[in-house]
Amino acid sequence: MKTIKKLTIGLAALLGLGACNVMDLTPTDRYSDATIWANKNNIESTILGFYSTAEVYGEFGSRCFGTKGFSTDGLTWMLKYSSDVAGYGTPNLILFIENQITPSSNVLSYWSDCYVRIRKINEFLDGIDNSCKILTEEEKDAYKAEVRFFRGYLYYMLTRAHKQVIIYDGLGDWQNSAKATSSEAECWNFVKEDLQFAYEHLTADKRTDGRVDKATAAALLSRAMLYAKDYDAAKEACENVIKIGYSLDPDYANIFKQKAGKRSVETIFQVDYLNENYCHSYDSINCPSGDDANAQAWCPAPTQEMVSHYEKKDGGYVDWQSLPADTDLTAVYESLEPRFHASVLYNGASWKGRKIETFVGGKDGYATYGATGVPKTTVTGYYMRKMLDETNTAITTSKSTQSYVMIRYAEVLLNYAEALLYCKTPNVKLAMDQVNAIRARVNLPEVSAGNAAQAMEHIKHEREIELAFEGFHYWDLKRWGDAQSKLASVQFHGIKINKTATGTTFELESCDAGQNRIFPQKYYSLPIPDSEITNNPLCQQLDAWK
Repeated sequence: MKTIKKLTIGLAALLGLGACNVMDLTPTDRYSDATIWANKNNIESTILGFYSTAEVYGEFGSRCFGTKGFSTDGLTWMLKYSSDVAGYGTPNLILFIENQITPSSNVLSYWSDCYVRIRKINEFLDGIDNSCKILTEEEKDAYKAEVRFFRGYLYYMLTRAHKQVIIYDGLGDWQNSAKATSSEAECWNFVKEDLQFAYEHLTADKRTDGRVDKATAAALLSRAMLYAKDYDAAKEACENVIKIGYSLDPDYANIFKQKAGKRSVETIFQVDYLNENYCHSYDSINCPSGDDANAQAWCPAPTQEMVSHYEKKDGGYVDWQSLPADTDLTAVYESLEPRFHASVLYNGASWKGRKIETFVGGKDGYATYGATGVPKTTVTGYYMRKMLDETNTAITTSKSTQSYVMIRYAEVLLNYAEALLYCKTPNVKLAMDQVNAIRARVNLPEVSAGNAAQAMEHIKHEREIELAFEGFHYWDLKRWGDAQSKLASVQFHGIKINKTATGTTFELESCDAGQNRIFPQKYYSLPIPDSEITNNPLCQQLDAWK
């Protein structure tokens, strides 16, 4: 994604649909059909309205995990939300109470919203084919490619969540309300067709105006095809990105510090926020409570398990269980690799010109989970750092303008590594080359694998660390079939630090209040909403949810 120049007005309209809720400027509501197809400016403006999809469903968006801005990483061992009351404590209710997800109430579902957007896209596709007289066929294909990218993205999210969904390939499918769901394989094939069309007909490898391009389409296709287990298609898509010519940013932290008009060399697609009128509230939701005690109430915090998964700078791991209680943790944290320091705030970390204080009674505080309903502070002894804007001093007014990186090159390399293990001509060595390229960026020693199973363990670890807090892990665990074994009948922990006259002492404490987490088998596929079943006589509920 390149510098925003002439699209400022269009992208401002897009971002008005985001966290600040300024206005809805969806062009298909503003113009009549005849007006849309009257000139290219109106067509362009209409297309820009579809870009709201990238914003609202991203980690900074208003639709991320329902309407609260929660990350699905909070449903794994990566993050623990502090609140245990309804609303603020939604992730924890899902972790511990099975009936928090039902066909009539499912905060993880985007069903209705996605289909509203799909309908608008299909209206555009119908109009450009049947009503537009001012474009050449090549121009039409380029525009259709752009909007089919977003339809593919919407169906990717629907299929990822529900496995079987209703495919609407055009306006004709909406002539009556009765249509059955398609099989999971058919759904993923539909995603593949849209994203492949987008890749083939988008007009540039790397656009300079902030719009989706060939690399964006191929990268998302590689992601989707891992879910589809179409590893040859995923492999080819990755290779199409690689040949375009991206590289890893030598500074991992730099990737997530960009604002409108700037980006890392690694970024393939990002959402830019132009100013305080077109902004997001990510900092308000995720900042340390010492920044502003009134800024947020759910306080997502990395767990001790997450911290324990970071390697030391020279490889190997800290044995946290064996550390004496009076250990000075400063040196322990300093021994960890760069991605830890770019991603996690810990007691003593430098932040906004001060030191983080997560000891009991410190400025940033510590609360035992469950002791207070809405503690407004960490319940693990850590805060997130990754994707927060350290220069942001307007926390409570939600004036956050740091860009959201939706797709980046490191993910493509990890997708490639995984596809290489399971494609028709597997290549374990080449797969490990991708893993080691990512490790080399942060000066970690190379790892090796004698077979695909060993290589896959390395890939899983690198995805956990490299993509931490970017919203991948919950869905990765589900597509790998690991969610039940990793997330059910377990508890995770934080680090409780007490200040003493001579220093500090620490203890590892359950951040689950002694209660085991749940992940029922049926959670592998989310239910179809009751409203769809009621209104669509051919749509049947998934067997697991009947």
